Amino acid sequence: WWWHRWSGMIGSASILGIRKAQFMHARSANSGHAGSDAASVLAWVAVVVVLLIAPEVLAQPVRLTSLVGDETEAAWSPDGKRIAFQYEAGGDRDVRVLELETGTTKAVVTGPGQACYPCWTADSQELIYSFGRLTTTATVAVAQNSDEGYNLYRIPVAGGTPVQMTAGRCRDYTPALASDGRTLWFTSTRGFTKNSAALWRLPMSERIDGAVPERVFGEDAANVGAVQPDVSPDGRMVVFGRFEGIRGNWQLCLLNAADSSRYTSLTPESIAAYGPRWSPRGDLIACTGFRLGDPAWGVWLVDPLTGRAVRLETGPGSSRSPAWAPDGSALIFENNGTGTYDLYRIAMGTVHFPAPEEAVTTPAAPVLRMDFTGRTGNSIADSTNTGNVGTVEGDVPAEDGLGCFGAGHIRIPAPKGCAFADGPFYVTTRIRVDRHTDTLRLVVVGDYPEHRQGWQIFLNDKNLLYFLLPEPGVAVL
Repeated sequence: WWWHRWSGMIGSASILGIRKAQFMHARSANSGHAGSDAASVLAWVAVVVVLLIAPEVLAQPVRLTSLVGDETEAAWSPDGKRIAFQYEAGGDRDVRVLELETGTTKAVVTGPGQACYPCWTADSQELIYSFGRLTTTATVAVAQNSDEGYNLYRIPVAGGTPVQMTAGRCRDYTPALASDGRTLWFTSTRGFTKNSAALWRLPMSERIDGAVPERVFGEDAANVGAVQPDVSPDGRMVVFGRFEGIRGNWQLCLLNAADSSRYTSLTPESIAAYGPRWSPRGDLIACTGFRLGDPAWGVWLVDPLTGRAVRLETGPGSSRSPAWAPDGSALIFENNGTGTYDLYRIAMGTVHFPAPEEAVTTPAAPVLRMDFTGRTGNSIADSTNTGNVGTVEGDVPAEDGLGCFGAGHIRIPAPKGCAFADGPFYVTTRIRVDRHTDTLRLVVVGDYPEHRQGWQIFLNDKNLLYFLLPEPGVAVL
């Protein structure tokens, strides 16, 4: 498994490195940093995140299973009659099915090995699942060029012989079928050499003979994961859990199914969120989540249009892995309040998301504006008359009234109106990149004794512009 912090605007601002930059600090009643333009990434997605506890309980959960082991990773059949789940007891995982009408369960996949993450075919007649039975260590398997791994299989619910769908010394897991039944999405480590996983898909029309899975999103890099994909009912979007960096946190992301270069984060790093599932109408996403202060892992509902989220009240213990009823009337999830994980159902009512706060669109009067045409010796004038005079240290050339990237920087000690804990403010910079370099170029840094390098605007080695905060993270401008 692959498992930055917003603070008060933090007194010295340094302007370092970049070809032709003009910048301004202005007070504001809002936090005022720009994130990625979600509209250009996913036409209909606006990422505005407000995480609040659900204002009311939708219903009381009803317990559905009480077996000796753990019942987890439930999936509701498209016809609404049965629930498939992963059953673990004695170190072995099987796949079982719960008949909702009678409350009885039956084993579908049993025996030695680990059968997990079941999902249904569109006709509710078969299950697709991940299965692995490793008979040796990873080192020996590599040395012997063994194909042992976790691969995808399918089996009729009524019984029969499993049919292998993928092969290889890798981990293929969390299968999810698109609503039209034509494409199977899943997570895989195939072809990777580092601690990473990616999103793959497989055409169901060629699911047995000669089908070649296609990697859609993800890279082979240390501590990077894109896992548990789920396709929106209209087939346009894929939601998945993403982790990047050893100090990162699980976030939900949205991906354009037709163009994997178009994706965006849906939830912030302040909440760990994974295992997303679209509602049948596509208006909600259910997931597993945890935020600092929560009593345990819980079931969260996320608005895919805004990123706002509410946490459902599901009782004591950790609640995870929600799955929707095919008509959207209920959720099923796992909870360990009894000591082991059992399956529960909760009826869904109307979900109320608190209205987001209005964004401040007009900044207050500037408190610092650098005017390079007014340079006198080693001093740069502040055209706002606030008194934030900059001192040039080293080589900082200027052209056309703009500062240029050089070996030096401009320092504004103890800036007025944007000191540490003085309240939020805007930082605006105008940048012209006239040539490519492979070096990091810092534009402006808020560096205070109370909070070293509290915020930064910079160009990376690929000429991408970033605004870095300790929290919630790095935002591409």
